[in-house]
Amino acid sequence: MATISRKYIRTEPPVLLAEPLAVHLDRSTMGLLNDYRQAQHAWLACTGDADERTRLREVMERVGALLALYVANQAAHQMGEPIDWAADE
Repeated sequence: MATISRKYIRTEPPVLLAEPLAVHLDRSTMGLLNDYRQAQHAWLACTGDADERTRLREVMERVGALLALYVANQAAHQMGEPIDWAADE
């Protein structure tokens, strides 16, 4: 499968959210939230050595960052913000 190269095109930072915002979690985002919750539990419940706890924390942080990206994208879409990415020419 070919990968399309993209570049970030936003020139100004996104507006700060000032009011509560309800975001519908689509199936993908809900799956990531479940992954994050499971990763957090695995890290907090870990009885292994320091290396295992570090590895589990890193997994949780990676999943958390991806979850934040998905939620941010859904919020931007809901607020009608333009897409941040364009095909790299």
